[in-house]
Amino acid sequence: MRAGLRERKFMVFDHNPRRSPNLLEQEVDSAKEILVVGLWLLRSDQQPLQDLAESWLRRYFPLVVSRYLDLDESLATEQPLPADIVGAYKPAVLVGLTGLAEASEQSFPRILSLVKELVPRVVLAHDREVREALASAMTRILN
Repeated sequence: MRAGLRERKFMVFDHNPRRSPNLLEQEVDSAKEILVVGLWLLRSDQQPLQDLAESWLRRYFPLVVSRYLDLDESLATEQPLPADIVGAYKPAVLVGLTGLAEASEQSFPRILSLVKELVPRVVLAHDREVREALASAMTRILN
């Protein structure tokens, strides 16, 4: 697919014309924006919008965190993936974890339930910023 895109001069990068298109960036940006909108809609006072938001978050938040963690775990192997691939999901993960930390009292348990099985893996993530975002959200439980 990349070769076909390159032949059609799709996504030619001025600074490196030989660089192949990376659809991962578009996938992650889309997921991140869905999380941003979903977290925003969850704050609505209209139940249909909250339901829509929850369905989006239920689908995308665990998926994004799980994919990030799968890539992150490769860093502990003898053949780790490149850092830019591992880090590609980080912005979307941070949006979700920040949204969890900033969620209303009503929304917090609903959002947490979507990723609670992944929390132990996030604690072990290599990236400090990701662990700190989780810690910020988890302090709400202690308060």
